[in-house]
Amino acid sequence: MSADANQPFFQNEQQVITYNGEIFNFKELRRELATDFQFKTSSDTEVLYRLLGKWGRQGLRRLNGMFAFGYYDRTQKKILLVRDRFGIKPLYFLHDHKGLIFASEQKAIYPFIEEGIDERALAEHLSFKCVSGQRTLVRGVSELRPGHWLELDVATNRLSVEQWYEMPREREQATTDLVESTEYLLEDAVRLRLISDVPVGLQLSGGVDSSIIAYLVSNKVGKKLNSYSIGFPGDDQDESKYAEKVSAQLGLNHHPIEFTARDFMELWEQAIYHNDEPINHPHSLPIFKLSQVARQDVTVLLSGEGADETFLGYEHHRRYLNLASLKEACAFHQFLPLKVVQQMLGNSTLTFTDQLGGRQDCVKVSSAKSGNAKHVVEFSLHLNSLLNRIDKMSMAHAMEIRTPFLDYRIVERGLREKMANLVGENGDERKRPLMRLYEKFFGDGMSRRKKVGFRVPFDEWLRKDFRFREYVIQKILLSEGTHVFASGYVEGLVGRLHRAEFVPSTFREAWVVANFAIWNKVFSEVRQASPSLSGSLRHL
Repeated sequence: MSADANQPFFQNEQQVITYNGEIFNFKELRRELATDFQFKTSSDTEVLYRLLGKWGRQGLRRLNGMFAFGYYDRTQKKILLVRDRFGIKPLYFLHDHKGLIFASEQKAIYPFIEEGIDERALAEHLSFKCVSGQRTLVRGVSELRPGHWLELDVATNRLSVEQWYEMPREREQATTDLVESTEYLLEDAVRLRLISDVPVGLQLSGGVDSSIIAYLVSNKVGKKLNSYSIGFPGDDQDESKYAEKVSAQLGLNHHPIEFTARDFMELWEQAIYHNDEPINHPHSLPIFKLSQVARQDVTVLLSGEGADETFLGYEHHRRYLNLASLKEACAFHQFLPLKVVQQMLGNSTLTFTDQLGGRQDCVKVSSAKSGNAKHVVEFSLHLNSLLNRIDKMSMAHAMEIRTPFLDYRIVERGLREKMANLVGENGDERKRPLMRLYEKFFGDGMSRRKKVGFRVPFDEWLRKDFRFREYVIQKILLSEGTHVFASGYVEGLVGRLHRAEFVPSTFREAWVVANFAIWNKVFSEVRQASPSLSGSLRHL
């Protein structure tokens, strides 16, 4: 790639862009734009730059990719921030009377903030392991929501935020066979995501979704690709053997990677540092290690992420879709009940509405009359935290993970499809079109096994591994990050762990508190290590 594409990118003194991500259809867009512009580089950055120059915000819908960018037009004195449709790439900002700061990492903004933790966001985080909507755990630091743009008028410091992409609201009568059209779209999504000037590999769990991607990739590439899987020694639900079976069948150069309790202890703080937030799920750390190991061979990995959300592949979806209201749907993934969160924070007046936090927005943006409102809620709320995990754990090692199932054409196809075509007439199937594809590619033997998912045996380690349990206890006991919790609460939790009182709530509370404590320590250290900077640096 030409050095002329380095960022910030500009070709005149009037417009400048800084951009994170990939535009997968940039070659097609370049051909269309070439009638008006003479391109000086071969980069997708210049294509995006020219697209904005010609079509402005109206050109966003032409993009097929994962992206977050800032675009400054000096002639209009306006800054435009944009995030991709589903939030694959992160984008954070701080706006106050001094101006605007934006970055792909929260920690880049920390030196400019004067406040600390947002208590309202904390209640939602403890309840659901993440914060939804625009808020973050840090007061003043906001997240630009997926499919939204933000515009700042530099002259007046006036800010506006609007949604540029909205997911399909209604299910439609399909005009083409779902399995056939899904295969066609997936083949094209894979083709686009294989375009790269660096080595590409596969993240292969051995499950249905990643195996389908592996099959399509192996048919597109004429050489052996590297594939990588994570396994947990001694865990009876470890699925890495299926990854080895698929890789052997497809002739892949497979690399099985073991992940142990010791790995978890060694990588936990590093992962939280790069995550900018408490880790929301234990499987973030195996992804961190897989990316670290795979980076020795490749720079890009293709993943099967997003398939379950689009085609309703989780076992819980039957219960979820039978919920009576959107409010219940927003609360479905509750990790800790209100009573426990009240005890943790020492606040008996905390309400269910406080607990929902930004999740209430999903009721506002999803029409109650929509035939797929609950599907959209599940897709947007559940997927956002998963995508944050993937991007941050991989980019910590300069590894880029691409997700063909999140090609917007595939997502829209899944969200528009009749429910019966996804889960069967009786709701007793899961992601039916992908199961049919898997059977076509591999036979029906493995497709009939029970879905386990990417499971990390955190509970088992806490229960049976004394050294691991003591490590968790020390992280809770010795960290100043627990000062936000009610007096006596942490001591009570540690007492339960010492006495081995292992009930589901104990495991969940230990996970949330330990993660928050480590993050709070990291957050404080980053702020202390970064001297306050002048507000003049806020302006381009």
